[in-house]
Parts: sequence; structure tokens; C-alpha cells
Amino acid sequence: AAAAAGPALGWAGLAALKCVSTNKAHRGPVTGLHYAAEGQTLHTVAKDSCLKLHTLPDDRQLLSVQIGDLALSSCTPIPAAKIVAVGSWDNSVYLFSTEYGRIVDQWQGHDDAVSCVIATSQHLLSASWDSTIKVWRLPDAGRTRGDVLQELSEHDGEVLALALHEPSGIFASGGKDGKVIVWSLESFSAQHEFDAHKKGVSSISFSPDGRRLASCSLDGFVRVYDIELGRLVYSTESLGPLNCLAYDGQYVVGGAPCGSLLVWDLVADRCIFREKRHTAAVTCLCVTPDGSMVVTGSEDRTYSTWRV
Repeated sequence: AAAAAGPALGWAGLAALKCVSTNKAHRGPVTGLHYAAEGQTLHTVAKDSCLKLHTLPDDRQLLSVQIGDLALSSCTPIPAAKIVAVGSWDNSVYLFSTEYGRIVDQWQGHDDAVSCVIATSQHLLSASWDSTIKVWRLPDAGRTRGDVLQELSEHDGEVLALALHEPSGIFASGGKDGKVIVWSLESFSAQHEFDAHKKGVSSISFSPDGRRLASCSLDGFVRVYDIELGRLVYSTESLGPLNCLAYDGQYVVGGAPCGSLLVWDLVADRCIFREKRHTAAVTCLCVTPDGSMVVTGSEDRTYSTWRV
């Protein structure tokens, strides 16, 4: 069913995407990535336990460091503290100092693998297979010790995804229970709970204005919720199962288990781009706000850069 969408920010040009480079970055499947536009740098993590830093567009590797002994799931830079927070399958959040080039702390608060980490201006949020989300005091340049301020446990199973819209004072989580929950950043109470999918929620993404939230799953559906109205406003299974997505209010960019990258126009209710570049599943992706570049990570151990 089609529905009106929020304001688009120029992602229509993604119909003309071209893959400009593919790089074997890791010895194991790539599980997470983060692009920093100000420095044109890309952090990647993988099941080979390595955190790597690359420059774009020349794809030079600036850093490679092993973080623990198990797979890594996600990473998020904390620029004010010159730290990259990394989630690990060993139940820990590691803090890697970009200033000193070493691990400066290991936060142990979960009882199972950390699936996702994300940073606000004041807190670090970590999601885990132990069904909880931990809210940590954000580290600064002089203090890295981990203080858990809140533990959120509304999911009935593994928490698999996090998304943040700090200007609206909200974040969201998606779980293996198929639920998507929207939380307040001020009270850390649940504001909305949606029974979104019949299988686990793979990925969630807010529109730029924070009014809508898109989710995807291996159940084959992409769904969009209006946060203010607290209800479903769009649903399609035309894209098929997805592992990850980004959403700008009108367009959904999705990464599929078959290795394809897709772009879906929610207003026209049609696919405007589809290409298979990876030889295994696309596991993670990011899109620049202006829609000029997409980066995808894959189980084939590579990341690809796509440009309009």
C-alpha cells in the first residue's frame, strides 16, 4: 500500500548510482561501517575481530587493529573524546583511542553479544542479544570508565538494531521479537511499540525530520511508521528480504541477502535501482545526506563505494 511520505532530500539521483570501487577490507564478513563526511573516512568492523579505518575516495587503509578475539558487530565514533566505540560478540563495548592508537577501556555490562552501538551527544547506547539496551555515560578525553545509567528491557529476545534522531529527542530499537520500540532520550521510557515484523527486525532508520521510521526484516517487508500518529503508514514486500536500510522520507536504500543494492521510491511505489555487486549478502550500508554516495559492506569481506 502506498502512502504519502515525508520530505525528500535529493535521493532521487540514486537511480543513477554506479559502483566505483570494491575493496577486500577484512578476512571475515563485514558487519558494520560508519562514514564521517568531515574527514572523508570510513570505519569498518568485521567477524575477523578487526577495526579498520579507510580514506575515501582513494580507499587507502590508515589503520587496522584487532579488538578482542571474537567477531565485532558495529562501531560508532565519538569525536569529542577522540574515541571509536566498538561492539563485540564477547559481550563488551571497547573504546579505541584514535589519538593514542590503542584500546583505552573495555566496558562489560551485557550477558551476551553486543549487536549494535550508537552515540548521542551525552550517552552511548548498546544493544545486545541479552534482550537489553544499556545507556552508558558518554566517555570524554579524561574519563573512559563505563557507567551504566539505565537498562532497558522491553524486548522479548535479542535486540538487533538501533536508530537515533537526537533533534527529536528519540531513538528506536528493533528486536528478534519483530517489535520496533521508540524511546525517549530524556526519560528513557518507551513512547511507542509496534509489532512490525513476523521475523527479527534487521534494520531501522529515521527520516531526516524524525517524523517517520522505516524498518526491514528477513520476512520480506519494509514498513514505515508515523511517530506522531503512532501508526503504520506504508508497507511493501516488493523489495524482498533485507539485512539493512537507510531512509530519507521518500526513498529506501536496502541491502539484500543475495548481494544486491536496491533503491525504492515509496511515493511512486517502485524500484528505481537494483544492482548486484557483492558475491554474498549485503550486511550494512550508509548513505550520505545529499545522496551522492552509498557505501555497502558484505559477507564477501569487502566494502563497495557507489556514487551518483
